[in-house]
Amino acid sequence: AAAYSWDGRLLATAGGNPDAFTRDNSVRLWDLATRRVVGGMLGHDAAVTGVAFSPDGTQIASISDDGTLRIWGVTDDAAG
Repeated sequence: AAAYSWDGRLLATAGGNPDAFTRDNSVRLWDLATRRVVGGMLGHDAAVTGVAFSPDGTQIASISDDGTLRIWGVTDDAAG
């Protein structure tokens, strides 16, 4: 699962290393200009199955196979 920020600068992805096809139950935040990870959120106990940005881009919601919904803050550093 993946979601773009409202301004198109950030991408949130559901956990794991995209090159190794593994999952680590995390959410990663990518800067699309640099193609680098600028943040990570850990806390789910099973695979993350969905991510979404809030309309103002200050939060990310994630859902997991562990039955939880988590809300994460997007830091000023990550937001640019």
